[in-house]
Amino acid sequence: MSLSLEQFSTSDYSLQLAHKCVDDYSGKSDAMTKQLEAVELQQLDDFLRSGIEAHNWLRRAQEVLQEAARAGLSVSNDAKEALDFLYRQWLGPCPHAERRIEQQEKAGHPVAAAEEFRQACQNVRNRVYAMEMHEALEDAFEGRMFDDAFWTEAGKYLS
Repeated sequence: MSLSLEQFSTSDYSLQLAHKCVDDYSGKSDAMTKQLEAVELQQLDDFLRSGIEAHNWLRRAQEVLQEAARAGLSVSNDAKEALDFLYRQWLGPCPHAERRIEQQEKAGHPVAAAEEFRQACQNVRNRVYAMEMHEALEDAFEGRMFDDAFWTEAGKYLS
């Protein structure tokens, strides 16, 4: 229903003022929505870029540790474990960020850093998966995957 201020009699000042205020509010709402969308898009892009930067630093740290090991320097387990921990920690915000990217893209708003961020997520997921597989293999070879009852039973057949 579309009304104009002229439809109200001059004695309906409160309705005229209310109508004017509602029109102003509605117009500001549309502008505010567009402004908030732009701000949200910029905040998302800034967040993704900070994740990309953190990913780049993780890769640099990993490269330094690998280069040190290749050069015959002793790389402490603490350093390796810290790097592994940081990679796992980096993954924490990924699902939320990926949902926000998807929401923005579905709304028709391109996210500048989206593809680079997605690639970083995939790289870190691959690395964490490889770490977990390596840890599982170490556990298996050290016999930690089997409890004492298993080894007692297996010992009957091995002796």
